[in-house]
Amino acid sequence: MKYFGGCDVGSTYTKCIILDENGKIVANVTNRSKINPVASAEIALADAVAQVEALNSAEELTYLIGTGYGRNKVPFADENISEISCHAMGVHVTNPDVKAIIDIGGQDVKGISIDTDGTVKNFAMNDKCSAGTGRFFEAMARSFELSLPEFSKLSLNAKNVIPITAQCTVFAESEVITLVGEGKAMDEIAAGIEMAVAKRCFVMAKKAGATDSITLTGGFSTEDQVFKALSIGASSIPAQYVSDGYKTDYSQSADVILDRKALKDVDYPLLLTFCFFFIFSGNMARIDAVRELFSTLLHKNTLVVSTLSCQVISNVPSAILLSQFTNNYADLLVGVNIGGVGTLISSLASLITFREYVKHNPGKTGYYIGMFSLFNFAFLFILTGFMFLLKLF
Repeated sequence: MKYFGGCDVGSTYTKCIILDENGKIVANVTNRSKINPVASAEIALADAVAQVEALNSAEELTYLIGTGYGRNKVPFADENISEISCHAMGVHVTNPDVKAIIDIGGQDVKGISIDTDGTVKNFAMNDKCSAGTGRFFEAMARSFELSLPEFSKLSLNAKNVIPITAQCTVFAESEVITLVGEGKAMDEIAAGIEMAVAKRCFVMAKKAGATDSITLTGGFSTEDQVFKALSIGASSIPAQYVSDGYKTDYSQSADVILDRKALKDVDYPLLLTFCFFFIFSGNMARIDAVRELFSTLLHKNTLVVSTLSCQVISNVPSAILLSQFTNNYADLLVGVNIGGVGTLISSLASLITFREYVKHNPGKTGYYIGMFSLFNFAFLFILTGFMFLLKLF
C-alpha cells in the first residue's frame, strides 16, 4: 500500500494529512504552530505517521507535499506548493461546483477565484493588517475575557448588531472596550465584530473576481456565527451563493446597505462640516473682491498663500478655490499638500482623527490639541523652509 502526505505549516496551526493509494484519509493532525517551522512540521508529521500502522517515518511516504508559510521547511518534502494553489485544487476536488474561496487564516484573509480545472484564476489577500484574521478573533476574544469557542457562540443569540467601525485590530479592540464600558450588550458587540469580518472577507472575494458559488475555509470555517455573518453580509454577492463546502444556506439574504441602524450611527455633524467647507469655497470664488484679492496674492507667492489658506478652510477646499485664480499649479499642489499639517482643520482627516480620539479618550481634548499643534506646526515650518531652500538652489 502506498501512502501520500501533505503538511501545511501555517502561521497559527500546522496541519498534516496522509492518504492511502485509494484516496482515503488515514491520518489527520492539527497542532498549534511552534515558533520554529521545522519543529512544527516534524511534530505534525510524526503525529500523523503514528496513526498509520504500516508507516514508521515520514520518509516512507511515497510522495509528500509541503505548503503554507513554512512550506520550504517541511522535512523530506518532494515538492513545495503555495497554499493558494492547494486551497484551489483541494476545494475543487471536494466540490467542483465551487468557483471561489474565502480563506480566514491566522495571519491573513484570502479571496481566491477558481477555474474549471481547479487552478487559480485570481486571488487577493489582506496581508498588511491582521483585521479579520484568526489573530483578530483572538484579540477580540481576549477583550471579552472569553475563549474562542465561547466568543463565537456569544453572538448567535444577538437580536441586534452594533457596528464596529475600526478595521485595525488595535483600534477595534479599543472600540470594543469603549462599547463594553458604555453598557452595550456583549452579544450585540460580538455580532458587530462578526459582521465587520464578513464585510472584509467579501472585499477580498470581490477583488479576486468572485461572482459565483463560494466556499469558506480556514480555522474559522466551522464557526456557526462566522458562516451566518458571511451568509447575510454580502453587499453584492447574493447569500444563496454562499456555501460552506458541504451545505448551502438559501434561507437568509440581506444587504448591508439597507441597515437602517447604521444610518443612525453616521457622524452627520462631520459630514455637514465637509459640505460647509466646499460650499464656502465655491461661493467665495464668485465674489469679485475675493477673486481680485486671491489673484493678486497668488501672483506674489502661490506656495505661501495656498499653505496659509489650508489652515483656515482645509487643504482640499483650498485647492478647489485657489485653482481658479492661478496657473502656477506646481506651487499650488505643493502648498496644499504642505498645508495639510498645522491646524486641526488644515486637513479633514485630522478632524476625523480628533473626533475618534476624543470619543475613546474623554477628558483629554486639551492634551491632544496641544500635542497635535506642537508636532504639526513644527513639521509645517520644516516643510515650508525646505521648499524655500529648494527654490533658492
